[in-house]
Amino acid sequence: MKISRRLSGVFFPLLLSAFSFVPPAQARQPQPAAIGPGSIKIVADTTVHLLVTSPAGLKTGFDPSSDQDVIQIPLSDYYTGAGSGNNSSGGASTPAVKRLDIPSPASGEYILEAIGAQSGPFKLQVTAYDSQGKGSGASFVGTATLGATFLYAIAYSPVRGAQVSALAPFSRFHATVNVYSGQPPSFMATADIHLGAGSTGFNPLTDRVYFRLASYSVTIPPGSFTEDKQGDYHFHGEIQSVPLVVRIAPELGGKFALRFKVQVIDLTAAINPLRMVLILGRNAGAKLVNAAVR
Repeated sequence: MKISRRLSGVFFPLLLSAFSFVPPAQARQPQPAAIGPGSIKIVADTTVHLLVTSPAGLKTGFDPSSDQDVIQIPLSDYYTGAGSGNNSSGGASTPAVKRLDIPSPASGEYILEAIGAQSGPFKLQVTAYDSQGKGSGASFVGTATLGATFLYAIAYSPVRGAQVSALAPFSRFHATVNVYSGQPPSFMATADIHLGAGSTGFNPLTDRVYFRLASYSVTIPPGSFTEDKQGDYHFHGEIQSVPLVVRIAPELGGKFALRFKVQVIDLTAAINPLRMVLILGRNAGAKLVNAAVR
């Protein structure tokens, strides 16, 4: 049994820009915008695709793992719409933008990915409204390249609105994946990362760990790891009924080696390369990894 490989004319086995093919999302007529109380609105230039993962692990936006749009978050919508305002010639709409609406979002942290659809600058605006209609949010700018991923955290509460922050990218991100087809099915993933220049550090005892591989995702809350005599950190338990063993080994210079052993998750039918997203505190990275079936 082998994981099938996505057919593509070009394959880029690089770090954050390693995408075999990122097709443009199809434009369609937008649904009614969720501008009222209790909502999240995200607008970006079409230089990037948008993908949001909810606290429950549901996704809305463009998913590079499947090369298509997904709408999983209840009542959400993702579309290409007209920009605001008029151009200097008068009357005509400004260039199209990507829009992602989430009416009545649940409390918790949403992960936002801006994924390069083409090379060029982009602007990203996140606006959240609390239950009283008061808006809050932030805007960001960047320079996209094909497949490069920018990650942001949106901490939403219907009482306080949202706090939005950009996550510091890893300066190095190397990973391997082995998929096992036995009973029960399982997989093991390793990651060697270096924190980037903009990092404020990572403490496994006090910071959360978010891990996503293909369709599987998990958040390990702060305080879940224990430290052994060698200075390594361990988690062994179940999250959402999935047995999970994680080891984090810190090294000098902001380097960390991680190992994930996950049972009862069957990735044998997933399409290679598999997309991995890793968030350590306020640090993050995303890349494609070729998995081997054992």
